[in-house]
Amino acid sequence: MMCRWRWVVAGLAVIGLASPAPATIIHVPLEYATIQSGIDAAVNGDTVLVADGTYGGPGNRDIDFWGKSVLLTSENGPESTIIDCEGTPTNPHRGFHFHNGESASSVVRGFTIKNGCTAYGGGVCCENASAPRLVGNTFLGNVANSGGAIRCAGSSPAIVGNAFIDNTANSGGGGISCLYASPLISDNVIRENAAGWFGAAIECWGYSSPQVLNNSIEANYSRYGAGLYCYDHSSPMIKGNTISGNATYYSGTGIHCKEYSSPTIEDNTITENMAGGGPGGGIYTHENCSPTIVGNIISGNAAPGLFGSGGGVMCDGGSPTISYNVISENLASANGGGFHCTDGAVLAVGNMVKENVADAGGGVWVASSGIVGWNTIEGNAAEHSGGGMRISGSVPPTVVGNRIVNNTGGRGGGICCVSADPSITDNVIANTLASLGHAQGGGIHCWGGSPLIARNTIANNTASMEGGGISCTFSASPIVVNSILWGDTAATGLEVYLEATSSIVITYSDVTEGWLGEGNIDADPMFVLEAGEDYRLLWGSPCIDAGHPDSLDPDGTRRDMGAHFFDQDDYLTLYLTPETTQVSPGGELQVHYTVINRRAEPEEFWVAAGVMTPGGDSLLIMGPDRYVVPAEYTARVPVLHHVPPAAPLGHYHYGSAIGRRPSMFYDWDDFRFTVGEP
Repeated sequence: MMCRWRWVVAGLAVIGLASPAPATIIHVPLEYATIQSGIDAAVNGDTVLVADGTYGGPGNRDIDFWGKSVLLTSENGPESTIIDCEGTPTNPHRGFHFHNGESASSVVRGFTIKNGCTAYGGGVCCENASAPRLVGNTFLGNVANSGGAIRCAGSSPAIVGNAFIDNTANSGGGGISCLYASPLISDNVIRENAAGWFGAAIECWGYSSPQVLNNSIEANYSRYGAGLYCYDHSSPMIKGNTISGNATYYSGTGIHCKEYSSPTIEDNTITENMAGGGPGGGIYTHENCSPTIVGNIISGNAAPGLFGSGGGVMCDGGSPTISYNVISENLASANGGGFHCTDGAVLAVGNMVKENVADAGGGVWVASSGIVGWNTIEGNAAEHSGGGMRISGSVPPTVVGNRIVNNTGGRGGGICCVSADPSITDNVIANTLASLGHAQGGGIHCWGGSPLIARNTIANNTASMEGGGISCTFSASPIVVNSILWGDTAATGLEVYLEATSSIVITYSDVTEGWLGEGNIDADPMFVLEAGEDYRLLWGSPCIDAGHPDSLDPDGTRRDMGAHFFDQDDYLTLYLTPETTQVSPGGELQVHYTVINRRAEPEEFWVAAGVMTPGGDSLLIMGPDRYVVPAEYTARVPVLHHVPPAAPLGHYHYGSAIGRRPSMFYDWDDFRFTVGEP
């Protein structure tokens, strides 16, 4: 055996004061034949350096750090340094067992750990408050009942920059299983792992709160939650991951949460995941979960089975927050192509819900209380009902401030209300089409119930059969007030269709060809740019100050008709209408500027425009430039911007303001657009 010299300095007069021994590099197998013997010889602060080769048998598996702060590292990385555990069900072995309170200074770096087979943690088991760092390793072909590659039980290891490939758990956590644990799981590749039941990539349960950050989680398979499975009061932070191409036999393929779990799911890309027979192609939460789902791209997921609801997201109960996500091109064979929320109380605001498909509720199906507000719901399709949205349930949500355009459905191209009494307010429902199946209600179809439809703009919708704007069947009795129903078409009932048992009350609204009711008018509403789907009002519109006299706009004037009030606080008004919100690098973004001067004299103003990039940088792209607008005049000017060829892909925020120097501010407007591949 090789010996190592240590110099010990003892102070004869000073007791308890000693100089620490210098850190030593221990070489395996040059100095010590096995990895375990190298660790046994090490003291805190030492490095055990392992040469290239394949290591197996006693001393090179079931390795124990004994609580020491030691760096165990390979010379040339996991491709060259392999720990072959050679475990079997009858002869179980794993790579490492941490159970003596190891800290972050206990490090395993740069190994391939393969062929482990144990009950818990086929590659590594961490328990008893241990918190080692596992960095830059490859876990390959390990098997366990729980935690095919790694099992964390009552521990908090840092699992960073590893690759998990082809590991298997008979129960849960093919890659990683967390029980009463809060590990850091960051910057790993977790691919082609499997679990018999839960969490082919990652399983969290028993009050676990791991941080799952910036991982690539792809092509994993289990019955439930192939990407991540969280249950039993677990609240992980799931941020910045790519969760793609996973598959389940049943439900919740990308992320599956149940039993009072409340994860934060933020800034992830969740794409191309498929639920075999049940709900939630991208995300599925149920049994009193209250997730926060914010800022994600949830696209191209599918729930095509018999019970396939929530192609993008399915929330059953609890109080989910679904905000500022892009939810696009998802598929559900049943309900809610984009997202489906039932029971509970949902808060769904600021989302882009686009080009999703379902049998009912192409974009959204909501059968819960709460708020669905200020979303863009565009280009979705439903074979049966609710091309944009379907609403049902005894305690329906408030649907407010949404832009619901260019959707297609059977009953209700824009919205279908089924035996529900929602408050539908301040929405634009335009250019939708009811042409499938029964083809009723180009804008809104009411199938029973008594919804309140207030302050909406319902324009240019089409029903191939009945009710271009609104159709009412099965004893429906909606109330419509302060709204615009304009330019809608149908074979029967250009704006409104009433089945014999149904009724409708319309007051203080602008209706094509008129409608009997207090305060109603039949006049061109004077939209800003109808061809550009900009349904705000120009000054001089007959809908301004024509709503119910007991209701006021935010500027304190009498309520306007329609979804958008005309702000009379200042004499100059600015509107921006983009020609498109999807451009390519090197392409062009055309923006129509509308400036309205309500004064009886010309008005000087300065205009500037800027964008915020996907990375958060602010760029000035125009001005400040000086203009003069004539008295009582509306000026329209198209402005063309050239998008740089090197512009980063992603979502941008365009804004412009007008004012007078040095500090007088008149108005501003903004919109979002995307720079993507051609």
